[in-house]
Amino acid sequence: MTEEEIIKELQTRWVSKEELADMLELPRTKDRERKARAYTEELTQRLLPFNLCILSTVAKKGYHIPDPFNKEDVELAENAVAELKSKAIAVFERRKTIENFVKHARPKPVPQETVQLSLF
Repeated sequence: MTEEEIIKELQTRWVSKEELADMLELPRTKDRERKARAYTEELTQRLLPFNLCILSTVAKKGYHIPDPFNKEDVELAENAVAELKSKAIAVFERRKTIENFVKHARPKPVPQETVQLSLF
């Protein structure tokens, strides 16, 4: 499929990662889903000048380009923003605990090897 066709599909309905990978004709490897996700990130950057994005949310499976005039799409986008804020806060809280550990960690010194020297 061309990118234009993929965009139209994403605007029309929610597309699963598996379906998107098929549309992109990605080979069935273990990094297939990662490549599909990477594509959505790249496409999101290309959609940015048009004030469009790709939604991915807990409430629905897959990806979707929301319609700015559709009330349900706007509400889903607002929920996605709230989800992302919550995740970001959780990541920063987790980071604080790890930084606290590092700050107070006192690794044991590594004993240095002694070398026997002789004068003659």
